[in-house]
Amino acid sequence: MHRLSASSHYIAILLYRSSWYSDEMFLFLMLYILAGLLFGLAFFVRGYAAIDPGAAGTSFRVRLLWLPASVVLWPWLLYRWARAS
Repeated sequence: MHRLSASSHYIAILLYRSSWYSDEMFLFLMLYILAGLLFGLAFFVRGYAAIDPGAAGTSFRVRLLWLPASVVLWPWLLYRWARAS
C-alpha cells in the first residue's frame, strides 16, 4: 500500500476541492448563458425598442449584432427594460 506524504495529501485535497469549485463555476456559467440566451431572444424581438425608442426602426442585422451583448449583459438590460415599462 502506498502512503502519501503530508504535502502530497494536502495537494490532493486542494486538487479535489478546486475540481469541485470548477464544476460549480462551470454550472453557474452555463446557467447564466442559458438565461442570457432566453432573455436575448425576447430582447431581440421586443425589448430593444422599449429601452431606446430611437432604435425602433433598426434592421434585423443591427439587432442581430446586439444579441451577443444582450446575452452577457442580460441582468442590467432586464432592469432597464422593467424600468422602461
